[in-house]
Amino acid sequence: MKTTLLLACCLVASAAFAQSSLASDPYYQKNCTHCHGKSGEGHSDRGPSLQTSQLSVDEIKAVIASGKGKMPAFKGKLTDDRIFALVAEIKDLSKK
Repeated sequence: MKTTLLLACCLVASAAFAQSSLASDPYYQKNCTHCHGKSGEGHSDRGPSLQTSQLSVDEIKAVIASGKGKMPAFKGKLTDDRIFALVAEIKDLSKK
């Protein structure tokens, strides 16, 4: 239930930003492509593919907020709504 509610919030936040994909997200393109690729395809030596992510909504949110391995934490740099929007984009991408 909690995950479903969070995903619903993610989708609403994503729509609020009117971004249809990571490839058209200026923040993603500026800050994430170096490791995760322009379309989330990943770079094996820097960052995993987002297209094949098996992480849950809560796990992705935690990684973005708190960082993991070489990935820096974005809590305090991004609003919760912005993090939710990115999570929604990643979940949508991994379903294709």
